[in-house]
Amino acid sequence: MEGTYYRLNKGSSAAHSYLILNNIIKCQLILDWTYDAIYYKYYNDEWIILSIGPKTPYNQSDFDKINTDNKVQVFKNLADNCLTELPNYSIISDQSLITLRQIKNLL
Repeated sequence: MEGTYYRLNKGSSAAHSYLILNNIIKCQLILDWTYDAIYYKYYNDEWIILSIGPKTPYNQSDFDKINTDNKVQVFKNLADNCLTELPNYSIISDQSLITLRQIKNLL
């Protein structure tokens, strides 16, 4: 789709993978290794929290909310962006990527 691309921003505690359409962020995946969580925002839906460890607030996991073909595909594309651009960034981020790959493969 013209005007559609993915971008990755990374910092000391998390990485943000974005789906950008016509220069507007539409979907987002946050890989947060400080709180052992993955957060997924699909357009105007509520945030989906995927717990990947004990530090996630409330130890919550909303895996079942990634429940449409489009949500799955966008999640996989955002995950691929992280899996391609983030390896070897840090030891802790690499550990998070292992879990992200496992979640992606379950969908």
